[in-house]
Amino acid sequence: MRIPLILLLAINLQISALQAQVTLEDCRQWTREHYPLLRQQALHDASLQLRLEQLDKQRLPQFAALAKANLQSEAIRVPFSAPGQEPIELPLYGLQAYGEATYTIYDGGVIKATKALENQQYQVSRQALEVDLYQLRQQVNQLYLGILQMRAQDSLLQYARQTLESRLDAVEAGVRHGIALPTEADRIRVELLRIDANREEVKGREKSLLATLNAYTGKELDVNTPLKPLSIRLTSFQTPTQRPELQLFDLQKQQLLAQSPLIQARTKPKINAFIQAGLGYPNPLNFFDTEVSPYGIAGVQLRWNFWDWGQSKKELEVLSVKSQLIDNQKQTFEFNVRLQDGRFSEEAAKLANLIANDRKIADLQHNILQQVQAQLEHGTATAADYIAQLNAELQARLSLRLHELQLQQLYVDYLTLSGGSVGE
Repeated sequence: MRIPLILLLAINLQISALQAQVTLEDCRQWTREHYPLLRQQALHDASLQLRLEQLDKQRLPQFAALAKANLQSEAIRVPFSAPGQEPIELPLYGLQAYGEATYTIYDGGVIKATKALENQQYQVSRQALEVDLYQLRQQVNQLYLGILQMRAQDSLLQYARQTLESRLDAVEAGVRHGIALPTEADRIRVELLRIDANREEVKGREKSLLATLNAYTGKELDVNTPLKPLSIRLTSFQTPTQRPELQLFDLQKQQLLAQSPLIQARTKPKINAFIQAGLGYPNPLNFFDTEVSPYGIAGVQLRWNFWDWGQSKKELEVLSVKSQLIDNQKQTFEFNVRLQDGRFSEEAAKLANLIANDRKIADLQHNILQQVQAQLEHGTATAADYIAQLNAELQARLSLRLHELQLQQLYVDYLTLSGGSVGE
């Protein structure tokens, strides 16, 4: 007895329901987690932390050990001297060895501005990584839908095989009773072998797609792993764009703006405290001491680059121009995405009409098959007639399923393009 296609599909759905179904979103998430590029995220985190710690170290006192020696052609000589004293004459060479400690009291906001810039650069790097990872979605989409298509073809071939098997039983009974020729049964057996070969080919394609999907996801999905069919419905193709590239443009602009405080901080006064202590020959602080002597000095230093010939102003103008360039890039990206709205809308309408027409054709082909089956049972049609009509119905249903999957592919492609979610 032939099992109707609807009943066969219902049984398959019930069996699949007993197992946890894998969704397209699952595969996307697994691919993201398994992709080697994701490891850069931890490296970006570590790099930022180290850079911020380095900047914090710049606030601490800085210590240095220095030594210098000098030789000069002339030296200071005092031609007179106090009674009983030698005339003062400094040596032609000098030596100094000392330690120095400096502490920045006020840096004009350079460190604060630099830390803010580092944070913005970190955000840009993280978002650029998200953009790269987002590109993987299209490959996963195609693999997932390709597997669904192979499984749909296999289900239809299985339906055709079961239908032929039931007819073979009837024809063999006719052969035994002398009302059918043995060649009629042989024709059905040949067609069964062809269907088996087609199923093997379809299974091979499915395994190939699964192997590639497993390479992306790092999982071990097989032909028995249930994949959840897509059931996306879109009534409008004007969804606001939510692509990660748009956030990247915004962060790049913020990164440019974060450079402005740093440029301004360079022109502000800097105040440092310092202390030196060491040995010198002659004493660098006592003109009258020409022996190796210890010395020390402490003080506060002010440095102010109040005039830079307009360099800071020009740098700010450059930042403004670059910011406008990023705005233009963002607008161009949005324009190119929205430019696809009309194409997607027209393609969806075309596929919807094809699907409606395919359903009518499949139903009519099924009705014709029922009539040919009755004729075969009464001996007014041959097995070849029945096989031809069965193939006609099979092709109609394959066309229907293909167009349904193409429509789902179209929806997925649009949601991927616009940054929307395909849901579960």
